[in-house]
Order: sequence, then C-alpha cells, then structure tokens
Amino acid sequence: MSALGTYTDNQLLELLLQGSEEALTEIYGRYWAALIEIGFKFTSDKQAVEEIVNDIFLKLWANPEKFQVRSLPAYFHTAIKYGVFTMLLKTKRRKALLKNYQFNTLSSEEEQRIEAKFMEAYLNEVIETLPAKSRLIYTYSRQDEMSIADISEKMNMKTKAIEYHITKTLKLLRSALEHAHNPRLLLIALLFIKNLF
Repeated sequence: MSALGTYTDNQLLELLLQGSEEALTEIYGRYWAALIEIGFKFTSDKQAVEEIVNDIFLKLWANPEKFQVRSLPAYFHTAIKYGVFTMLLKTKRRKALLKNYQFNTLSSEEEQRIEAKFMEAYLNEVIETLPAKSRLIYTYSRQDEMSIADISEKMNMKTKAIEYHITKTLKLLRSALEHAHNPRLLLIALLFIKNLF
C-alpha cells in the first residue's frame, strides 16, 4: 500500500490541486482498471480505451482545478463514457454503433441529432454531480420550465441565490465542455446550454 493508500478521495483531490504527483499516482491506481472495464463495455478496442483513460488522467493532472471534481467516481464515469462516445464518432466504429441503432444512410442532420443526444447525455451526467440544491434548481428550470421568480418562491430562496446556483451550474457545464474537441459538438452543446435557463 502506498503512503496515501488510507487517504480519502477528497483528501487526494486536495493534494492534487497542490500539484502532488503521489496523489495522482494513488488516484490512478484506484481507478485505472475500473475505467478500462467501463470503456471496454462500450468498445472492444482495448488499446483505444487505454488511450482514452490515459488522456483523462493527463487532463486531470494538467488542470485539476478546472474540472471542479466533487466525486471522483462520478467524474471518471462521465469522462470515460464521453471519451468513448467521442472516439466512436470519430472512427469507423461510429458506423457500427449507428448500425446497431438501425440507421442506414444518415443525412448530416440525422448525424447531428445523434451527436446532440450523446452530448446531452454527457451534460446530464455532469448535472448529476451537482450539489442537491443546484441540481433541484436545474430540474425546476430545465425540466419544469419554471422562471427564476417561480423557483425562488417555490424554494423560499432569494432570487439572487437562485441566480448564483444557475451561474455555478453554467460554469460547471462550460468547464465540462472543454472535454469536447469537436467544434460541431461544442456548438451543439453551447446551444443546449443556452436553452437551460
């Protein structure tokens, strides 16, 4: 067991924010195999999955503060799924995946709709990592289409507090979008975010 083996995930995240390579090594040891297993469920290309997982850790090491990680399992689960989705969309495996969904000849518009669904699923998983109150405000705003004033009244909170939670949510979503290197996916996602509130 490493020197940090008894540390909690949150303690390791704090050390990671301070630039601790030992913390990254411990996190890597705890989660690498599980991420490979999750990725392998989506594609049988082990080498591609290993590259995706390594890329996730490299990004986390390079800029741990920008991902605002609250839960490592939730963060990694979302990151590996999105990494695989992106890989599938960029390679021939995408055609195999789309065939499974019984799409034969796809128009550009149909392909964009599929990409949008992947992006929406990814963003929804990011939403699940929010604190309970922020997640509830998101639900009222996005799913129930309530105004800030209505949410404020329903939750017995000041409108400024509601706006604060909304701003925090948008910041988290925009940060999560930095995983997307496909300009078209990014545009679709930004349109999705624009309609959140």
